[in-house]
Amino acid sequence: MSRALCRDGAAAVESLGLDALLVDQCQTEGRTIADLTGVPYISICNALNLEGDESGETPPPFLPWTPGEGIAVRRIRNRLGHRVFASMMAPIVSQTNEFRKTRGLPNIRSWEECISPLGTINNLTQGIDFPRGTKKRPMFYTGPYLDERPNEAPFPWEQLDGRSIVYASMGTLHTAKWHILESIASACASLPVQLVVSLGQWTNDGKTIGLPGDPLTVPYAPQLALLARAAVAVTHAGANTVMEALSHGCPLVAIPLASDQPAIAARVAWAGAGVVVPPGKATTGRLQTAISSVLEQKGIQLKADALRQEILQAGGVVAAANAIETVFTARARAPSPQSVNQVNL
Repeated sequence: MSRALCRDGAAAVESLGLDALLVDQCQTEGRTIADLTGVPYISICNALNLEGDESGETPPPFLPWTPGEGIAVRRIRNRLGHRVFASMMAPIVSQTNEFRKTRGLPNIRSWEECISPLGTINNLTQGIDFPRGTKKRPMFYTGPYLDERPNEAPFPWEQLDGRSIVYASMGTLHTAKWHILESIASACASLPVQLVVSLGQWTNDGKTIGLPGDPLTVPYAPQLALLARAAVAVTHAGANTVMEALSHGCPLVAIPLASDQPAIAARVAWAGAGVVVPPGKATTGRLQTAISSVLEQKGIQLKADALRQEILQAGGVVAAANAIETVFTARARAPSPQSVNQVNL
């Protein structure tokens, strides 16, 4: 992918006559395309900010570590973790530099140099993200981009019986093993709640019945509408589900499965808006304790409500669009020398 984007990206930008680019923070090739064309770009952070933090305050992405909070051991650990992450990105940096050399561009020293100096659009809010000790470029916290249009997924609303709703959705890319769904159902069976389960891929595998306690199961659910009614969301801690739940003030029980989910779950716990249960410990008893604590502890609900207000004030997609237009307009008006990046494609 890196080779293809470096090879064809700049030509595509010029042929399309683009004025600006929005580049996923994971795609380091945006820097090279911008250098070749002189077209400015802003980085987009779709989940967690991947930047390092030289202070050691913020842990590296994808790990369930806590912030440094002035503790030397934590800060050393976090700095070492960022170095390991940078080494994992080194092959992409090397590939990019090979291409840059053929176009007369100077080498980049690390993948972080590919993040836009104009800033990053982040769909979290500060209240759910760890504090940073090092801030090298602007960060625009906009909150999630919610699609408020009616969800066409059919749902038997008439089967909701008035009990507090526990909504369980364990993702589409990384779906929990069936025994975890069984543990969730068993945990809720003896609680005064109604469990609603979005089965996802398990529908295709014929696993549509047989969960303990006879919960309400559907292949896919109108998630935003259910989260607006739910008392607790049990989730794999994907960024979208977490932010959608918090946008409705719905606290969480997080069972992180893969990718950046452990790190997102750690932020939920740090913010006080939920409880984390590792998948290897997701027994009926532990989940029952976790769900009960979220239902009963007013402090958790208050934190979730505070994050809901923060998300509402952040502005979502409108705030993101405004930030993008403001940054690019200001750059277009600022006088600048002829870019040294204009080279033969």
